[in-house]
Parts: sequence; C-alpha cells; structure tokens
Amino acid sequence: MQFWLQRFNIRPKLERGLLWPGRLLTITVIPIYFLALVGVLRNRRVTFKTTPKGDARGGEVEEDDLNVFKPHLVLTALILAGMGVGVLLGHTTWVFFAWGGVTAILLSVFSVPRLCRRLVSALRWERVGLGQPKSVSQ
Repeated sequence: MQFWLQRFNIRPKLERGLLWPGRLLTITVIPIYFLALVGVLRNRRVTFKTTPKGDARGGEVEEDDLNVFKPHLVLTALILAGMGVGVLLGHTTWVFFAWGGVTAILLSVFSVPRLCRRLVSALRWERVGLGQPKSVSQ
C-alpha cells in the first residue's frame, strides 16, 4: 500500500522507496505527541521547550538531562509491559512483538546508554567513598 500511495506524491521520481528517516522520526516523536494529547485532555496549556545546545560561553553541554528522555522511557516501559501482558494472556502474534520490540529499542536507544553511564559513575564514586559526583543530578 505504501508504494501504491507514493504515486500521489508531488515528486514521485524523487520521493520513492521505504523513506526510513521519516518513519524513524515519526516513531521518535510519538511520546511528545502523546504528552500533548494528555495535556489537551487535562485542559492544560502545552508549551514547547527547547533543549540546551551549549553553555553561555559557547561551549558544548556534556550530557542531556534524562528528563528530556522521560517520555520515551515511559512509553518504552508501557510497550514492554503490554508485551508481557500479551504473553501472560496467550496473545503471542509475532508481528506485534516484532513491532513493539523495534519501537521499544528505537525509543530507548539514546536514553539507556546515558542512564547506564550515570549509574556506573555513581557506583564508582560510592565505591571510592567520595559520595556523589557534582555532575550527577538527583
């Protein structure tokens, strides 16, 4: 169906194929759209906040705050919980598990390594007995 619909594109010769970048971007912004929907249903104003791209002196920011990835982690947890409930209830269609697994991986690919780095850093500082480093936020 996807290839059939491509014949209605404005530039069909240039806009052909699987168009993976657009599909991956769509999967990545799903949590943001979901939060906007929840905000509208709760009758709250939804604001757009940009993430910092550098410090005031023009330097690079070391790491993104994990709060930026919180919607992605929550949606990943919901997807994995739904897959677990599906297994418990005997609803084991491979297509749903493949789609849920790929989506969960794509949503967590940026946040899980940062979370692991922070955890390892905190464990190292605790083992040395120096307490928490200043860069790890509570």
